[in-house]
Amino acid sequence: MFEATADTLQAQAHAVGEKRQRPAGATRLDDAKFFAHVDAHAEEYVLRLAEFVAIPSVSAEPQHRSDVERAVLWYQARCEALGATTTLERVGMQTLQDGTTLLLPPVLLASWGDPAAEPDKPTLVVYGHLDVQPAAKEDGWNTEPFTLTEVEGRLHGRGASDDKGPAVAWLWAIEAYHALGVTLPVHLRCVFEGMEESGSLGLPDLVRRLGAPGGG
Repeated sequence: MFEATADTLQAQAHAVGEKRQRPAGATRLDDAKFFAHVDAHAEEYVLRLAEFVAIPSVSAEPQHRSDVERAVLWYQARCEALGATTTLERVGMQTLQDGTTLLLPPVLLASWGDPAAEPDKPTLVVYGHLDVQPAAKEDGWNTEPFTLTEVEGRLHGRGASDDKGPAVAWLWAIEAYHALGVTLPVHLRCVFEGMEESGSLGLPDLVRRLGAPGGG
């Protein structure tokens, strides 16, 4: 997971070909140091993922809607701790089948880098979701779904692979760059929602609104 994320960051930096030169003074990441850092912090990453998985952010269940928002705020705090500029975009209400309405969880926008200040760097847009499908032990799970559990070297927990694990892998890759004193090779623009498992309600309208002239 971490290797793929680091490779994506590096590959994207060169995706525009030879037309763009590496900015003056830019430092290149030493892969060996990067993965040594990741290996040294593996236990910490697992503990953080366990904390995230423990939030039952099931978007399809109204009683867990506050947990979805809690997951978004958890992720936002981690982004800001790594120097991101973040905003929470409200995307309206959901009308349930019984006619009641429920506030949709906010969409998190997080960004690293300033294209105006470093125009030679490409911009990478990252999408992810922080909600999960319903899960209960009686559904057939061998472990508690919201307790991250290692079984024969594999981590089991709702969201560990879709999509909380991949989402936090981006953060730990960024953290490793910072720890090694290397600037990111790309500008990052991230969109993380909390309703993907329920049809991404509200997200299309937000994208259209932000893409409109003057929309941000």
